[in-house]
Amino acid sequence: MRVTDSQFNAVMQRSLMDNNIRLNKVFEQMSTGLKLNHLSDDPIAAVRLEGLKKTVSDNQQYQRNIENVQSQLTRYETNVNTLEELSQQVNELLLQGKNGTLDAQSRAGIVLELKSLKTEMLTTLNQANEGSYLFSGTNITNQAISTTPPYTLNSNLDYRETKVGNDQYVPSNLTVTDVIGTNAIFTDLDNAIAELEVPTAGFSPALDSALDTNQALHQNLLVSLTDIGSQYNALDRLKETSIDMVFFAETVRSELEELDYAQASVELNQGMIALEATQKTFARVAGISLFDLI
Repeated sequence: MRVTDSQFNAVMQRSLMDNNIRLNKVFEQMSTGLKLNHLSDDPIAAVRLEGLKKTVSDNQQYQRNIENVQSQLTRYETNVNTLEELSQQVNELLLQGKNGTLDAQSRAGIVLELKSLKTEMLTTLNQANEGSYLFSGTNITNQAISTTPPYTLNSNLDYRETKVGNDQYVPSNLTVTDVIGTNAIFTDLDNAIAELEVPTAGFSPALDSALDTNQALHQNLLVSLTDIGSQYNALDRLKETSIDMVFFAETVRSELEELDYAQASVELNQGMIALEATQKTFARVAGISLFDLI
């Protein structure tokens, strides 16, 4: 088959253009430090890269969410610890109040302390953070419990859930019911206080009832503290898993995206040699004339 001058020129020009494209690609890669600068560079790798970037972004958000939930749990732990300490003090005062030999002044002192402790417990249950009541479920604009009889529980039993993983959510709050069970302690405290203010012969069952209710409250508070600790530790494990996912995705992303400068230098040199050889060949062949052969 006879190759015409125009065909030869087209082939050589195509070869020169291909070499220039390859060199320009290497120049761009070395300039940006990236192997993939355009979707056309490697469509499959580019799609994988987008998936890896989403994995990194999602897991970094999960880590922030986990830290926010842990911060909330720490706040709940502080308040539940306060309630647990107050409950212990209430228990000691009720036991002292059962002493039938107490004089009126001693009973009056116990009454004052019990009233103060009851107020502090109610205040703790109605703690708010940036205008949101902590123990009110999702009904965060209302106090968790009314501060006067019959001490109505105003919160709902719903939880504010936070996403901490793929299709994985955890509650970020405790309700007043989680912590104290019922409002009976405050009613029973009022009855015990009334008994101490005006004692009956041999004392009524009010003090015993308040002691029993307070002990149940104390046990409930200890369970709540255990649950908070367990949730915090579980979130720590989730966070470690998320950190590992980010590390893995970043490692694979780096392998796909970041340029190996040593390899790029080799490709650049090879491309320059190929381009120079093509140019010399084209110049030599294009310069041949029949007159040169006569």
